[in-house]
Order: sequence, then C-alpha cells, then structure tokens
Amino acid sequence: FRMRAPQPGAEPQNAPAAPLPVAVMEPTVDTQSSAEAMAPWTALVASMEGPLVPVLKGAVPLEVTASVVRLAVDQRDSFFRRKLATPESQSAVADGAERFFGARPTVELVQGILPEAALTIARAEENARVEARRKREDIARSNPWVGLVCEVLQGEVQRVRFDDDPT
Repeated sequence: FRMRAPQPGAEPQNAPAAPLPVAVMEPTVDTQSSAEAMAPWTALVASMEGPLVPVLKGAVPLEVTASVVRLAVDQRDSFFRRKLATPESQSAVADGAERFFGARPTVELVQGILPEAALTIARAEENARVEARRKREDIARSNPWVGLVCEVLQGEVQRVRFDDDPT
C-alpha cells in the first residue's frame, strides 16, 4: 500500500468514506516493546476467527491497547505486508480489538526491517513446539532400556523420530 503526501493547499477531490489505514515506514523497527505487548496481542488474536488469524500471528505487536493496536511487519515479507496493509484487514483488527477491549482503537501498521528474533505469536508457538519436542527427545534418550541397548550394541542414538513427527 502506498501513501502519497497531499499537495500543500490542495483539497482532496474524493474524500474516502472510511479512514485510510495508517502506515509508518521505518528503516529498522524497534521491537523492544513487543514483549510487553505480546500478552494482550495473543489474547486478542485468540479471540478472533477467520483467514486473517494466521497472518496476524506473523505480525510483531508493538503496542496493543484499547486506544491503539500498532503492529510491525517486515518490509521484505511481501505476503504479510500485502495482507495487513489493506483497509479490510485493518478494519478486521479494529473490529476484533473493539470486541476484546470494548473500545475501537486506531490500527497502525509499521513497515520496516525487523530483527531476526522479532517476537511474533507464530515464533512463540514454534519455539514452544521445539521445546516440547526437545523434552520428549531427552526423555527417550535417557530411557534406561535405550542406554542398555546402546551399551550392548556399542552404538549411540543418532536421531529420535516420533510417530507424530512430520515426514
């Protein structure tokens, strides 16, 4: 979505019925506030339904309050940028936030370069899956029977595969 600055002294020819989405371009996005915004953002997204939810899980929450929902997307990720930079998507976020907070906030989309470890719901969910699998693998590797078999065969466990692992 592109924004063009109005010409000084020019009156808009066709004023839109609904406010346009607010977009801020920043070269590098400061995501330090995302840890604080993650809990309300996670709860807000969990209260929503529809095809936009997976896209919202990939956005970095910068501020999530009853007055403003400020999200960041990486300018290099055209899919998320295109999906979230539409008036319909931002209206859907505002609708969900209004139901969640009881007040309709302004929705701001910040586009810029995000740090590799920027906190998103999708990243938090993936980290939880990886940690749960690591714990399961540690339990399997420390099983006394596994140790005995390795000792008898003079081998080692190279890889652990569970029935529910993706192929």
